[in-house]
Amino acid sequence: YEANFCARCADGQTANADRTNCDRCAAGQASANGDVCEACGVDTYAAGEGNSACLPCDDGSAPDDQKTACTPCAAGQATGGLSGVACQTCDALDGTNPLLAAVGEGNEVCELCANGFTTSTDRKQCNPCPAGEYSANGAACAQCASDTYATRLLPLDTVPL
Repeated sequence: YEANFCARCADGQTANADRTNCDRCAAGQASANGDVCEACGVDTYAAGEGNSACLPCDDGSAPDDQKTACTPCAAGQATGGLSGVACQTCDALDGTNPLLAAVGEGNEVCELCANGFTTSTDRKQCNPCPAGEYSANGAACAQCASDTYATRLLPLDTVPL
């Protein structure tokens, strides 16, 4: 006859309800050493089933609500140059500098707009100054001096910062 013993489940699994077999952890959960599957914590995710650990998202992205994938930070948001942290607005990251913007998706940091562009109030865009005006580092557009001029810059879908 055979000896009966209890065994631990493998990483990424946990014992089923009647303790007769092991089930894989669901997406958004992880288990190390066959322990109970636990939901991923703040700013981590686990894609697919059977994960032994939750992972931080790359810089410029954050986990979705289900903690199953990373999504890029929206325009006007960034991760502040850190991986594994939530996307935050430019105001939250650096409320002391209203000239910083995060144009497009997936921003790691909020940056100054290029010369000739001004930061939008929602800090999601860099808007070109009209002809006859200039801007340095995202500041408000100002009229050129009487002996100078500036042509209007063409708007771009995503202005390089």
